[in-house]
Amino acid sequence: EKLLAYPWPGNVRELRNTIEYAFVLCPGEWVGTEHLPPKIVQSASRACTPSQAARPAFQQEREQLIDVLRETGGNQSETARRLNVSRVTVWKRIRKYGIDIDSVVDS
Repeated sequence: EKLLAYPWPGNVRELRNTIEYAFVLCPGEWVGTEHLPPKIVQSASRACTPSQAARPAFQQEREQLIDVLRETGGNQSETARRLNVSRVTVWKRIRKYGIDIDSVVDS
């Protein structure tokens, strides 16, 4: 359920990294939530409303980026760390979605 509920902003690479992470931490035959990266477990614990599920992926990605930028006070390096992407990826997404960091942080 946790894996299905996560939005996977890093797509297949992020999924692969998560599986490898769990494999390394799992001493037995079955992977549990305790073997998943904390961001996957925490993100999945936030219930996804039906309206969120119906939104296009790019809109969800934009809103997630804005939320994390707000949480980090506009710190792109910290935002990248929390989203498990590079700082350059955060910068490119900010440009792609036309996000004004000053207005995001001030709101």
